[in-house]
Amino acid sequence: LDDDGDNGLDPKDVIVVPAFEKKLNEDCETLEACQEYMEKDVKFIPRDIQELKEQIIAGECIVFQSDINRDGHHTTNTKEWIESSYDQLSSKRGLKSIECFESYRYEPFVVIPWCALKSNAEQLLMRRPGPRSPYFDERFYGYGKNKIQHIAHMRRIGFQFMVMPPTGFITHFPHPVSSTKETWNDTKHFDLHTKMDLLFPQFLKDLEKEYSPSLEQTPICRK
Repeated sequence: LDDDGDNGLDPKDVIVVPAFEKKLNEDCETLEACQEYMEKDVKFIPRDIQELKEQIIAGECIVFQSDINRDGHHTTNTKEWIESSYDQLSSKRGLKSIECFESYRYEPFVVIPWCALKSNAEQLLMRRPGPRSPYFDERFYGYGKNKIQHIAHMRRIGFQFMVMPPTGFITHFPHPVSSTKETWNDTKHFDLHTKMDLLFPQFLKDLEKEYSPSLEQTPICRK
């Protein structure tokens, strides 16, 4: 990375890492039971693009949560990504720019430097003290909306999002449902889901009040 923007990524560039998940015929009830799949088959989690393609065709892998949360990762345009070759990818070192977000609910997994680079950290911190990316809003707790609000915050203050070339990806490993997720799902006995759902639109309004519209580099797509 190059903080001066002349050769490499700029300070407000975010790398999106395409995400997938392994599907099981039956959920494993314990973490040990989930780990047994990996112990029995080293290819259980795809290790490269070719194995990923094979598992997608076989229905063993899907885009992360695409069966229950389409908006979460659809903007990444994973189908085009996995079919692309290097000569089709342009921009900075094979990174493909995302021109707009298809939804406010877009929540990709991203890579972004936390601090300035050592070579010119002192100069950069003099201009803008503190970390490059915003902090997570601590009003979002437990399960739900925390990653979405962080991505929304970065988009609103001018970060630009680019999908990495098909040289790597991440895959969600199956695991038992956490107690926090159970609380989120149990709307009959807990209000966590409702609270976070109500807080998110208020958070977006807070961003509109705090930041100038001119900062925004990646708009919401027009339908």
